[in-house]
Amino acid sequence: MNNTEEKIVFNCVAHRPDVERLSVHLYRTPIPPRTHSGFALAVVTKGLKRLNHMGIMHEVPAGSLTLLNPDELHAIEPDNQQGVIYQALHVPTSAMMDVAPQGFVFPTPVLHNASIARRFAEQLIVLDATRNNALWNERLSDILYHASALFSSRNNRPVSHEDHRISLVRTYIEEHINENLEIETLSALIDLSKFHFIRLFKENVGATPHAYIQARRTARAKLMLQTRPPIQVASLCGFVDQSHLTRWIKACYGTTPSAYHKRFRAAGRGIAEPMAASG
Repeated sequence: MNNTEEKIVFNCVAHRPDVERLSVHLYRTPIPPRTHSGFALAVVTKGLKRLNHMGIMHEVPAGSLTLLNPDELHAIEPDNQQGVIYQALHVPTSAMMDVAPQGFVFPTPVLHNASIARRFAEQLIVLDATRNNALWNERLSDILYHASALFSSRNNRPVSHEDHRISLVRTYIEEHINENLEIETLSALIDLSKFHFIRLFKENVGATPHAYIQARRTARAKLMLQTRPPIQVASLCGFVDQSHLTRWIKACYGTTPSAYHKRFRAAGRGIAEPMAASG
C-alpha cells in the first residue's frame, strides 16, 4: 500500500438507508475518537488496524473482526509500515434487535478468528451484489443473526463500573451538546478540581473530556444530517460553523455533511451510488 491509496468509500444502502457500508484504505491517516449510534462490524482484509476502544489499544491484523456496540468511544490508527484495508457494516440498533436476544451486546471489541472473518467478508460481497430488496433484507438479517449467535449463549452484558459522577457529567453533556462545555463547568457539577476531573473522566471513559465531547457532537450531527441540512446541524450541535462540521464529519466518518445529507435522502428514494472521500 502507499499513501495515494488512502480513501474511504461510504455508501448508504438504498434498500435501507440507515444501514451503511464502508470500504476503508488507510496508510497514515488516523480516524479520531468517534461513536456510532448503532452497531458497527468490520473485517480487516489486509494490513494491521490499531483500535483504541474505550482507552484500551487493540491490534487487529488481517483475518480479524471488530465488533462495536452503540455509542462506544473508539479511534482507529493504521500501521504505518503496512497500512490497513477493512470492510465495515454499520447497522441501527433496531436491526440487531430484530434477530438477537433482548439486550444483546458484543462482549469483546475484537475477534481473532480467520474463518469467521473470511465468511463475514464473503457475506458482505454477496450483500453488496444483491439487488432484490426482500432478499437483501434476508441476507442482512442472516449476517446479524450469525454475528450475535457467536456470543448469545454467554452472559455477555458487560458490567458497568463507571463512576456515578462521570455518568452524571455524560448525561449533562448530552443535554447541552450545542453549548460551550468548559472543563470548569463540568468539574463543578461534581465538585472536583478540573485536574482531578480530567483524570477521573479519562479513567472511566477512555478519552479526555474534550475528545469525548467532540466525538459526541460529531455523532449527533451525523444522525441529524439524515433529515436536516448541514448549516442547521452545525449550529444545533455546537460547531463553530459549517466548515468546522465538515472537517469533523469527514475525519470521523469519511464523507462530508453535504454528501451524507444528499446521499441519505437519495437512498430513501432508491438511488444507490457510493460516496468516496479522502481518508
